[in-house]
Amino acid sequence: MKIKYAGVALALAFCASTSAFAAQVQFVFNYVDAPGTGFNDAVLGGDRRAVMEAAGQYWSNLLVAKTPGETFRIDVDMNAASTSLNPLSSTSAPSFYSFTSAVPGALQQTSYTAALAEQLSGVNPNGLNADFKLTFSSTPAMTSSVYLGLDGNPGANQFDFLTYAERGIVRALGFNTKIDRALDASDGTQQGGFQKQYDGVVGGQAPMPSIYDRFLAERQADNTFVALTSMTDSQRVAAVTGTNLYWTGANAAAANGGNYVKLNSMPLNSDGTINGNVIVYTDPTVGNLMSYGSPAKGVAMGADAITLGQLQDMGWTISPVPEPSNIAMLLAGLGLIGVTVRRRLS
Repeated sequence: MKIKYAGVALALAFCASTSAFAAQVQFVFNYVDAPGTGFNDAVLGGDRRAVMEAAGQYWSNLLVAKTPGETFRIDVDMNAASTSLNPLSSTSAPSFYSFTSAVPGALQQTSYTAALAEQLSGVNPNGLNADFKLTFSSTPAMTSSVYLGLDGNPGANQFDFLTYAERGIVRALGFNTKIDRALDASDGTQQGGFQKQYDGVVGGQAPMPSIYDRFLAERQADNTFVALTSMTDSQRVAAVTGTNLYWTGANAAAANGGNYVKLNSMPLNSDGTINGNVIVYTDPTVGNLMSYGSPAKGVAMGADAITLGQLQDMGWTISPVPEPSNIAMLLAGLGLIGVTVRRRLS
């Protein structure tokens, strides 16, 4: 089934502040489950919300706001029909935005999530509407194996809910691809092409890569790299379904010993369609927060230098990157944050 993206061009002008300003971005979560279910469950709802709020605070501490009141709104719910193999069932963005005027740090004819568009321009494109949606699995098999603590200490047979909440927020920050993975051309886009949205530069609908896609390249046999944005649709299909796809951003490479970061591949289904959008994750061998198939049960993870480097490559302003030895301290600190959140929600 083809995923549809709502594309709206945004004429954003950069607003320079006339006074010194430094603060962290804020996250607001809207729990949209029906009363008595999911995040509003009478027994577990409070703990689930506390974990979500702690994840938001965690990323708030790492992301520097460009303008006063920079706030991102995320709808959150749980799905009992989920087939996910981990707590984070699905993610989606209601709208993507492009820049029709020059904005420092942004590219034109490039698709941005609402959060990143606001970070770069200082203009909130969505108002009080949700910028993103996160859905978590509420199947009995999954909820029985989820750890709702805030101390980064899941049991050996438990998924750390906090880690997956943090991971979901990263998706909202810009880890999205606009590569079409289906075979039909009902929307005028061919498989492997970039999905269309309104392009204010050309004044009409046009294929448009996401800012994430701008950093993707395929490694060739001679160890050179060819950007996906320079390929034909069929070449792009071969690249994303192969095993030589890499992230070429300088900040992520610096965090990876000077080497480009290997990404996960998108295999083909039996009907020839591309299976999912999993190139938004790093290869399992990378072993960081955004690696495909991880974190495993019994593992808690926080921000890592590669993920933060990717965010910087896309345009986010990051607080000083924590040393690996400090990441555990950041996670541990969430225990104190969680106490405050729980009291506020009770």
